[in-house]
Amino acid sequence: MSFPTRAIEIVSNFLEASMAPNPELAATYMASDVIITFTGGRKMANPQAVTDFNAGRYAWVKKSLGQF
Repeated sequence: MSFPTRAIEIVSNFLEASMAPNPELAATYMASDVIITFTGGRKMANPQAVTDFNAGRYAWVKKSLGQF
């Protein structure tokens, strides 16, 4: 499998796990020292923090991934 194909697979799997939400699985696709920065400069240290933040804002999140 080529590097670009593998990178697309990793990103797709991460996004699908994040939307499930399955923060434990999403974390397996990330480095342990990653900081996720959202609009407004909100920084989150892991997918669980994203899930917790979104739980208070959204009942359901699903994005169309389109093409990479």
